[in-house]
Amino acid sequence: MEDGNPRPGAFIIIFLILLNAFLVVAKTAFDNVSESTVRKKAEEGEQRALRLSKLFDKPDYYRHALLFSFLATNTMIGAVWMQSVLPYITGLAKKGIVKNCYSILYTILLVMLSALFGAILPQKCARKYAQNIAYRYAWLIELIGVIFRPITWILEKTMYFLLRIVGIKGEKMQENITEDELISMVNEGHEQGVFDADEVEMISNIIELDEKEAQDIMTPKKRIIAVNATMTIEKALQFMLSEKYTRYPLFEDNRDNIIGVLYLKDVITAYIAKDQKNRSLREIAREAYYVPDTQNINILFHEMQSKNIHMAIV
Repeated sequence: MEDGNPRPGAFIIIFLILLNAFLVVAKTAFDNVSESTVRKKAEEGEQRALRLSKLFDKPDYYRHALLFSFLATNTMIGAVWMQSVLPYITGLAKKGIVKNCYSILYTILLVMLSALFGAILPQKCARKYAQNIAYRYAWLIELIGVIFRPITWILEKTMYFLLRIVGIKGEKMQENITEDELISMVNEGHEQGVFDADEVEMISNIIELDEKEAQDIMTPKKRIIAVNATMTIEKALQFMLSEKYTRYPLFEDNRDNIIGVLYLKDVITAYIAKDQKNRSLREIAREAYYVPDTQNINILFHEMQSKNIHMAIV
């Protein structure tokens, strides 16, 4: 690389980007695979699962080794680029501003290509096929752990020392459980008879609350119990008392035309007051709170809580 030929450096950079892609795939798959599923298959005697399950005995150690190898590879890409390829490219330009522009633009191009092919695309693929990839690359994760054992040990000891300085003690810090991991645990509990089907569904819905929209939990139109605005207060009261709810949508003409929300206590108050018996239901109904069917459930619940609203119309 000292004779001014950039080809060896370019080939080394391409190789390092591909190596980086393999490392990203391995780490992403390892981070996203379900540990409980792997251990269950290992107990059933599956060889690939047995190998992968051993890595979960020290997950932080292997994650740190992968992270270090990832950073080391990127550092080497930068070093080869600066020493071999970039001097050749900038040598093609005249001195001054043009040369500096060449240097900046081509370096940005390298970063973009490295990020795209060495990180972003591999990460997307690894997340989608995490389980299969984790089984396939378990040997690579194990090998990297062995190669970087001394460095990883030093890094971990340094990390725990620094954490103690800021008040975080203990080397066995508990890992955050992922949603997939928790759902997997709940499903296993169902299989073992710990949870029944309704409890599993309820827990799963709570876990996935951030991902759900109003249309996912709304009551279908056919199942809605609503009050017709043409009813008298007496008829409406009889109807509402025959049901088990305290709030009802009030519709006019058809159920698609919700004009308000009728509270049982408001109807009872109007019925008891002699001067209000002839009022229409529309007059005593409260304003309906409308939301789009794509409204995020978590946000919707917070809004309803802050506004003290108990029913939303989708």
